Amino acid sequence: DQTITPSPNSTVSGNIQTVSAGALTVSPSSSLTTSNVVNGKTGATLGRLTLDATASGEDVRISTVQLRGVTGVNADLDELNSITLYDGATALNTGSNVYNPSGNAGAADATLSLTLDGNGFTIAKGTTKTIDIKANVNASTTPTAGTTYRFHVDSLDWGVAGVVTGQTIGETLAG
Repeated sequence: DQTITPSPNSTVSGNIQTVSAGALTVSPSSSLTTSNVVNGKTGATLGRLTLDATASGEDVRISTVQLRGVTGVNADLDELNSITLYDGATALNTGSNVYNPSGNAGAADATLSLTLDGNGFTIAKGTTKTIDIKANVNASTTPTAGTTYRFHVDSLDWGVAGVVTGQTIGETLAG
């Protein structure tokens, strides 16, 4: 028989390890103010979102985005086409993933579901990113005082998961 004697022969305390789950908060960016857009405008910036992963325990990957398109009394979401999300100059949904609204009634709000390209968009833990919502405004649009568009993210569902764990992340949507 062998006897094993621990050394040191006392209590050893290791470093405290904190376990953090993946997290993402999405909110409207205050850096985009209300503005006028001319009909026929290509690549008009219609919204801006802040994606905040500062409280996340791991990098997060977004694969799908839902936006609530809110229209004024004289607006129709079908007057927008090629709705695309941008990280700076990089489009996040291209080709067949570009969203083109159709079948919406005038002055009717709608939920838009956008699929991001490839493996989606990754945000490093501890950081924030800002993305733009851009679209082409139909040149045949007859704008009036009630031709307005806004995009909201509250009460919707985004496809968000941890990059390392693959665990679904329940994002916080504000606005």
